[in-house]
Amino acid sequence: MNRSPFAVGELRDLAFATSHEWLLTNGLGGYVSSTLCGANVRRYHGLLVASLQPPSLRTVLLSSLQEQLHIGPESDSPPVPLSTNLYPNATWPDGYSRLLEFRQGNSVVWRFEAAPGIELEREVCMPAGANAVQVRYTLHGPADTVASIQVTPLLAGRGYHTLLHASGEHPAATWSSASETLECLFPEIPGWWQQPITMGLAASLASGTGAGADYTEQGCWFYRFQYPCEQARGFDFEEDLWSPGTLTVGLAPERSVILRAWCGSGAAPEIIAPAPPEITTAPNELTSLHHAAEQFLVQVPQGRATVIAGYHWFEDWSRDTLISLAGLAETVRGAELSGPILRTFASFSSQGMLPNRFPDAGDNPEYNTVDGALWFFVALHRYMERFPGPDADALRHDLWPMLKETILWHVSGTRFGIHTCADGLLRAGEAGTQLTWMDAVVNGQPVTPRNGKPVEVNALWIAALEIAAGVAESEQDAAAASEYRDRATLARNSFLAGFPRRDGRGLYDLLEPPDRQPDASIRPNQLFALSLPFAPVSANSALAHAILETVRTELLTDCGLRTLSPSDAAYRGRYEGDAASRDGAYHQGTVWPWLLGPFAEAHYRVTGSATEALELLRPLLLHMHDCGSGTLCEIYDGDAPRRPNGCIAQAWSIAELLRVQQLLQRATEPRQA
Repeated sequence: MNRSPFAVGELRDLAFATSHEWLLTNGLGGYVSSTLCGANVRRYHGLLVASLQPPSLRTVLLSSLQEQLHIGPESDSPPVPLSTNLYPNATWPDGYSRLLEFRQGNSVVWRFEAAPGIELEREVCMPAGANAVQVRYTLHGPADTVASIQVTPLLAGRGYHTLLHASGEHPAATWSSASETLECLFPEIPGWWQQPITMGLAASLASGTGAGADYTEQGCWFYRFQYPCEQARGFDFEEDLWSPGTLTVGLAPERSVILRAWCGSGAAPEIIAPAPPEITTAPNELTSLHHAAEQFLVQVPQGRATVIAGYHWFEDWSRDTLISLAGLAETVRGAELSGPILRTFASFSSQGMLPNRFPDAGDNPEYNTVDGALWFFVALHRYMERFPGPDADALRHDLWPMLKETILWHVSGTRFGIHTCADGLLRAGEAGTQLTWMDAVVNGQPVTPRNGKPVEVNALWIAALEIAAGVAESEQDAAAASEYRDRATLARNSFLAGFPRRDGRGLYDLLEPPDRQPDASIRPNQLFALSLPFAPVSANSALAHAILETVRTELLTDCGLRTLSPSDAAYRGRYEGDAASRDGAYHQGTVWPWLLGPFAEAHYRVTGSATEALELLRPLLLHMHDCGSGTLCEIYDGDAPRRPNGCIAQAWSIAELLRVQQLLQRATEPRQA
């Protein structure tokens, strides 16, 4: 029998229950998400957050449902609250105090203790490819139990970065008793979206209890919901929500009542009947990683295939997508979508660059990253290695012109001073720019200035040249293959001449910054000189051992790698405070789980022990319920205790763990005779 990863005492501890979150996604960029007890603590939480222009324009339509159960005739029985809301200095109702179980898999399920011998099960699921949500209520108890449930929808109708406040303008609602549907017409969403949005809300009887749904119109504001996560982040944290009325539906034991909410005109989508939640008894099973990984994949009908970098607030970013792709490809949907995703991103290539991100409000893509296009080569290479065959050959052939153009622009020069120097190394950056993954800016100033020749960018450049040479050979372009190999050799020789530190502690982080002195900050970026394909540092060299040991002693934690050594005067061990304070710590010591992937892979290459490298991943697997249930968050504090922070679910945190775990497990399998 499947078991919840959380104890009853944890679920009934309000502080614990509101600090742990859950997430379901629909493959369009939309999602449903809240805390273990159902109390929203972020502006991003909602029971239906629709992606109106997939994968963007995410909009909180249905914030939550206020639910209460009546046992016996409604007039004779006090209500049993199931919901939990946070108000100033108050929590009401207190549904969390009745929780018995929470579990998550294909859907999210709660079990409440309604009365002695009577329990209510509440299941939430979200269908793939639709901006819709379904809530199923099932009563368990004696056969003669008489009960009903009252559901009051709390509506927002706002962009997910904003908050709603009471005004004379609110959603209009119309109830149809024939279809048992409440149609809600929202005012125009602020911003560039200028179309009205309709959301249906329908109650249905899955098994037939002989009673329909009743609707009581009230039309009122609920005031001052508190979102403490936003308060801690220095943002507005108080919201008012509108409710048009209350639905009441009878409940019979062992029969279900289903409520559906969806975005769009027309009838409700068909009732969703997901398989029972596949809850693992231990968070390190492969099925947990696969389930978590697939939540980030997006396939827009007649549109682009992409990856959401992180939930709740990230869009699709080229760097994150391309780093994550190999790990996501270990899942069924990831394998299917990897080729389309690569084609999608290739179609946005401009002057040898890929967009850093696709904004969430219809703006033009932003071309301000030096490594996005280089990670594209690595992603393509890993795809061709993992899935060789006609499809990979066709993809390679179709992408060959884009690869050649990318190399040409990087050699001759493109935006932001990106160009190849006489020594074959790649230089990037102009005053005020942040082009690497360490891209935080505070008050217009880069927190981690890396203009010059960054170590991981040049390891990527060497890999891109070698990969391009291999593709050129497959495409029978001997001249290009020869040119790229010569450039790779020159760059590798210059890399090994310039990046090794004089004190023997691995590699410099940056060569030729504006002050001309190599940057001796101890950061994880040097790992990529060991872990990438065609890595410039030989795995059996003394330099490789020095890199690995320096990273291990200075940066390694149980949940990832610090971004800066604690011995550095610029180290920041806590990620907290307002936006400027958090950004100041983002790459100055904060721990990133995704970096454990390249560290474990580098360890395997240097030591030859896949078993030891797998053990390095095991502690991170145990963190899959720290913040977002069944997934991995974006970052942790550099100092103990390492609090989870940032996005509750981050694509490359899961994907790199999955990629390297599968790589190492394949390495431990006996070879076929």
